[in-house]
Amino acid sequence: MKKWMTFMGGFIKDDLIDRDNYGDWCVPPEDPKLIHSQDPARKTSKEVLATCYYYHNLRLLARYATLLDKPQQAAQFNARADDMRDAFNRRLFDPQKKIYSNGTQTSCVLPLTFAMVPNRHRQAVFDNLVQNILVKTDGHVGTGLIGGQWLMRTLTRGGRPDIAFRLTTNTTYPSWGYMIENDATTIWELWNGNTADPAMNSHNHVMLVGDLIIWLYEDLAGIKSDPLLAKVIAHGKSREQALDLLAGALGEFAVEGVKTNIPALLRIIGSEPFRAGRLHTGIVEEVMSATS
Repeated sequence: MKKWMTFMGGFIKDDLIDRDNYGDWCVPPEDPKLIHSQDPARKTSKEVLATCYYYHNLRLLARYATLLDKPQQAAQFNARADDMRDAFNRRLFDPQKKIYSNGTQTSCVLPLTFAMVPNRHRQAVFDNLVQNILVKTDGHVGTGLIGGQWLMRTLTRGGRPDIAFRLTTNTTYPSWGYMIENDATTIWELWNGNTADPAMNSHNHVMLVGDLIIWLYEDLAGIKSDPLLAKVIAHGKSREQALDLLAGALGEFAVEGVKTNIPALLRIIGSEPFRAGRLHTGIVEEVMSATS
């Protein structure tokens, strides 16, 4: 990961990056026969897409470095992320309109999701996202697959789950319901898969589902993983007994207390329940050192 980020960092200019080939792939086009939109107002700029995700990756690497007890590396990643966030807001944010770049739905969603928007502007940027959905796209999806990965959760976290629900239950173009109304049994590659040029038009292409399924589980059904990912409360007379109990846990235990060490983590990952999927398959942040 570090090597990849170093390589991609070579494309950064003045703390922004525009290294992108496909853009916000498969934005709903203005003409039902088109594969890709030709309308610049529907397209999210390369600088927004690439900078947001490079920034997000820097924050992830900083977190991983912290988990691995590499504070100096974590500080370096965070410092680089801070510089990119500041440049992003300085050069791409319009303080009058309260939008990034041309104000597409995706150009609102990504900075909000990755916490790049200054606190004093967050509500205004979110309000512009809402306005874009309700007015410009008449209460319909206006993102491609990049923005769609975060759209439903961004709306819900921002206090508008009603709009997320509306997007879910729409039956007119573009929507998942529109696909169903037109006899789809799987997700199409294009929002207009029934009318677009067949040159690129798969009818079994899960990418456009975005974060819909996550939203259905976490926000509609209320089934959400623990934010610490894999905590196990294990009770034993010694550290070894605690780890033994953890290794045999079926998921109802969680671990908390002491920072993860590599031997303990390897034991957890090597356990049969973990490999069988009966123990949370996430990063174990804390492991308990039980006392008698």
